[in-house]
Amino acid sequence: AVDLLVKYYQTNPSTVDKEIFQRRIVANINEKLQGEIDKNQFIDALKTHQRYADTWLKSSPRLDTIYNVGRAFEQAGVPVESERYYKKVLNDLYALVGTPKEKEISVLEKLPKDQEVLLRLSQVTYREREFNRSLEYIRQIKAPQKMTEDQQIERVDLISQLLEKKGDDETAILHLQELIKTWTGQPAKVAGPYLRMAEAERKLGREAQALRSLQRVDEIQKDSSLVKPAIHSAALKMTADIYLKSE
Repeated sequence: AVDLLVKYYQTNPSTVDKEIFQRRIVANINEKLQGEIDKNQFIDALKTHQRYADTWLKSSPRLDTIYNVGRAFEQAGVPVESERYYKKVLNDLYALVGTPKEKEISVLEKLPKDQEVLLRLSQVTYREREFNRSLEYIRQIKAPQKMTEDQQIERVDLISQLLEKKGDDETAILHLQELIKTWTGQPAKVAGPYLRMAEAERKLGREAQALRSLQRVDEIQKDSSLVKPAIHSAALKMTADIYLKSE
């Protein structure tokens, strides 16, 4: 669709509405980026951005495009670069609040919410081992209840990891327990938090409690087959380690 629009524009430069065509082309490029990122095809997304960066995207102010490029760099394991894009999006979102342009852009673009960008910033700064900055970003999230289920789980899981880094495993466990209670009806979503809780319990010397948490991961996998292989594998490995060290 992008190629067809560009070809028509180039063939008929004097007979088309330039501004409308430019907006449509950039919108299609953004949809292509979005689709590639949603499928974790970050290399394709980065190639798409590079292909149009010096042409159609050069003067484009679309925040969703900038956000999608940040997501691509995050998926590629380049947290420093993704942080730069996320910061740009967050600052511009704050600058739009309460302005007439805010509503207009929200109609034309698929804008991320500020709490979503803050979560991404917290995640990438955590990967940079900037734990204090990561915690500061996550503390700025004012309405976590408005986030998606997956984002809420990611938020609490990240908080627990940050608390563990600060040596506060007890509070980390409390956060994870609260999350697990909230999502009792969707057990596949809490396999990761159960694993995190087992790690914290083990660090506190509570092997019996850790084994119960790990058993829940295995039970969820047997009941639903929806646990991510990496999480199930880690749970089984930790279970084996605990039993081996108890002999």
